[in-house]
Amino acid sequence: ENITPKMEGGTPISVDLGEVFSGKTLVEFEEKGLAGDRPIENVVEDINEYTKYDSGNVITLQPLQIRTFFATYKPREKEEEVGVGDRLKDLVCKIFLEFILLISGKAIFSIP
Repeated sequence: ENITPKMEGGTPISVDLGEVFSGKTLVEFEEKGLAGDRPIENVVEDINEYTKYDSGNVITLQPLQIRTFFATYKPREKEEEVGVGDRLKDLVCKIFLEFILLISGKAIFSIP
C-alpha cells in the first residue's frame, strides 16, 4: 500500500515481488481484488490502464493505492540475500525485545 496522498508529495512506489523475501524465488503471482476474493480483471474497468506502469515482477503503487497479490515462492539455492520482508521482520523482533527489556528494567540500551 502507498499511503501518502499525491497532494502531500506522494509519488509512485515500485516493488519487485521477486525481491521481497531472502532465500526465496518468485514462482508466480496473481493480482486479486482488494478483498482477495476475485481476479483483478473482474474488479477494474480497464486492466491495461490499471497495470500500465507494471513490468514483469515489478508492480507500481500509485499514491493512496492498495493492491492485493497472491504469490508462490520456492526456496533459493543461495541463502545470502536478505529481502525486505526479512529485514522488516528482524527489525520488529529487535524493537519488541528492546521494549520488553526496557519495561522489565533490564534494558542494555534504550529505543530512540
